[in-house]
Amino acid sequence: MNDFTMVPLRAISEMFGAQVDWKAETSTVSVSYPKKEVEKGLAGKFLTYEQEMDKNYDAYKGYADGTGNVVNAEIQLESGGTVTLELYPDIAPITVNNFVKLANQKFYDGLIFHRVISGFMIQGGGFDTDMQQKKANNIRGEFIVNGYFNLIPHKRGVISMARTMASNDTASSQFFIMHKDSPSLNGQYAAFGKVTGGMEYVDSIAETETKTIEETGMEDVPVESQIIKTVVIK
Repeated sequence: MNDFTMVPLRAISEMFGAQVDWKAETSTVSVSYPKKEVEKGLAGKFLTYEQEMDKNYDAYKGYADGTGNVVNAEIQLESGGTVTLELYPDIAPITVNNFVKLANQKFYDGLIFHRVISGFMIQGGGFDTDMQQKKANNIRGEFIVNGYFNLIPHKRGVISMARTMASNDTASSQFFIMHKDSPSLNGQYAAFGKVTGGMEYVDSIAETETKTIEETGMEDVPVESQIIKTVVIK
């Protein structure tokens, strides 16, 4: 487009609402853009993202091949299970630093997974067993629609930050772990790591019985509290 190379093709095309198809028999890619007029300045945006990809190439290569800079962490459950994580500070530095800070402050001790949807995700880090919210300071949302070049896909086992719909910068302490792939979240939420062990405990929490709390209108709340004993940074 205007002599600019569109890289990475699928991620950026889909971000702008295009449909991308791959035809293996002819080794060709087709991009269908439904808008009647191409957005003004779109080529410039493609160039910006290409430059960002070039700048962050080493971080993403390390993420892809397992050689990158990582922070190791554990979510230790009151039930005795442990979910091990690796976090990516080179891709989502604000988010990782915030998670590490809260963990080291023992912020998460005794909080629960308060929103659980089988086939989607488990969310925790904001409420205690009495469903009283524990608040933390908001941070910037490190994801594409908020101007941050974060291409970590929301696949099974990925950990990401929850936020409200009021603003892109309303993430604070609450996080969610993907039970299944959910590409609709890509670019909309700050993914910052993935589960490397104990996914069976994520599955167990995801399959637990849930309820709606009528007084507050909160849905998908586990009937039996799924308690975080502590989060340890290794």
